[in-house]
Amino acid sequence: MGEAGSVYLQGKIKVMVKYFDKAVLDSDDKKLVLHIINMLDEYDQPDWIDVINMLYGLFDGYWYVELEDLLDKIDEVDTHSLALLTAMLDKVEKVVE
Repeated sequence: MGEAGSVYLQGKIKVMVKYFDKAVLDSDDKKLVLHIINMLDEYDQPDWIDVINMLYGLFDGYWYVELEDLLDKIDEVDTHSLALLTAMLDKVEKVVE
């Protein structure tokens, strides 16, 4: 079972973070996360830094529970990638519970 905690993003927004065994992510999951990171990096939006950091956190076993909601508010993330990420995070959630 993963541990839970919370962190403040840029000292403003408190988010819940859960820890999981990063071995849960397979190579396709990692490629998907990198794809979304690269998609967001193209736009160079300072407001997205926290979201990008949350995505990088997945590689180290940090799941920020609000990640999906934040990505859903960014129009530049295509619905297909978001759906794949949701499926991946469902897999993560099963090992955290």
